[in-house]
Amino acid sequence: NKFNLNNLKFDNEIYKYFKNDEAIINLQNEDALLKNLKEAIQYNKHGKWTNLRMFHTAKKNLFVINNLLIWYRPNDNKILPCVTKEYITDLIIKLHTNNHEGIPKVQNRVKKIFYYPSIEFLTSEIISSCPVCQLIKPNIGPNKPRLPNLEVKADYALDHCMGDLTFLQKNDGNVGLFVIIDIASRRCFAEPIRNKTSSEVIKAFKRIIDAQMFGSTIKILRVDNGTEFTSKEFKEFCKSIGTKLTFGNSFSSKSGGLVERLNGTIKQLIKVHMTKDKPNKWIDHVHTAINTYNCSPHSAINNNSPHEMFIKLSCNLSNPLPLTNKDRDELLKSQPKFPYFKVGDSVLRKIDRIGRQVQDSMKPYFDGPYEIIEEAEHRKSFTLRAIDG
Repeated sequence: NKFNLNNLKFDNEIYKYFKNDEAIINLQNEDALLKNLKEAIQYNKHGKWTNLRMFHTAKKNLFVINNLLIWYRPNDNKILPCVTKEYITDLIIKLHTNNHEGIPKVQNRVKKIFYYPSIEFLTSEIISSCPVCQLIKPNIGPNKPRLPNLEVKADYALDHCMGDLTFLQKNDGNVGLFVIIDIASRRCFAEPIRNKTSSEVIKAFKRIIDAQMFGSTIKILRVDNGTEFTSKEFKEFCKSIGTKLTFGNSFSSKSGGLVERLNGTIKQLIKVHMTKDKPNKWIDHVHTAINTYNCSPHSAINNNSPHEMFIKLSCNLSNPLPLTNKDRDELLKSQPKFPYFKVGDSVLRKIDRIGRQVQDSMKPYFDGPYEIIEEAEHRKSFTLRAIDG
C-alpha cells in the first residue's frame, strides 16, 4: 500500500462535535445502516453490496480501523468519520441557522470533516427550504442572467483593491459603510461613516489601515466617480500613503461588480444577525457580519476563507493565488422562465417598493406565506390568501 491508514488521525475540528473516538463509534453502532456497512467492509469487502448501493462509488475508500468506520480522501490524504443521515441533517441545519450561509459554503464545511454519500443533496434540500432565507435574500426564483466576470487580477494581498460606499438607514449617527475588498484574497475591510464627505471617508480609511491592515497600504485602489473619491482632498491623501487611485466607468456599476456584490453580502449578513438581537441597531452587528464573511469558504479562492488567503498571500509573496484566471468576453446567455404555480400552492409575495430608499435597506424582500386560491390571465396572475389569517 502507498499509505498506512493506522498512521492517519482525524482533524482536531472533528472533536468539536465529538468528545472522543468512542462517541463516534457509539453513533455508528446505533445506526442499522452503518452497522451493516461495517460488516460488509470487514467480511464482504469485494462482494456485492445489495442493500448498500448508496455507498458503492466510495467502496474502495471505506475502511474499518479500530472499530471506527472511516472514509479515506486521497486528494489530501485525510480520513473522515462516517456519520448517520440524521446527524448530517442536524449539523447542516445548525451550521446554516448560525449565519444563513448559502448551499456551497455549508456543504464545504460539512464535507471537510464528515462523510455521508448524499451531503450535496441534503444541503441543497434543507437550505432551499429555509423560510428566513426566502424572506430576506433577493435571489429567490429563476436565476437572472449573470454579468460577465471582471477582468481585474491580483496575485498578492493589497496589490489591487476595490472600494465603495454602501448606505443604510441612519443609526447612532452613522449612515452607511466604507467597504474595501482585496481582489487576490477576497478579504473585506469596512468601517461606518457618518456622511459621504471626503474627510469622513478618509477617517474611515485611516481606521481600516491602522486596525485591520496593521499599517500596510494598498498599491492600487479602484473606486467609482463619486465626489467623495474624486475630490482633491481624497486624491492627495491616497498619494501621501502611496496608493494609486483608479476610477470606474461613469454611470456603470458593472466595472465595480466585485465590491457591489460584497455590499449586498454584508447587508444580508447584518440582516441575519439583526434577527437575533437589537433589530434597529445594525451598527452593533457590522464587525460580526464582516468577520463571518472573512471566515467563510469562498468559491473564487478554492473554498478557502478570505482571512486564510489574506494571511497566505501577505506572508508568502513567492506563493501566488492558487487558481487560474480565465477571461470571459461574453455574457452567459440565459433566459429566466416564468415560475408557474397552481391553486393550493404555498408562496411568498414580493414586496413592491418605489426606488431604492435607504429606509427600506434593512427590510425583507418578501412577505407571507400565502395560499393561491384562484388563477387568472393564463396562470400568470393569482389571488392569494394569507395562511396565518
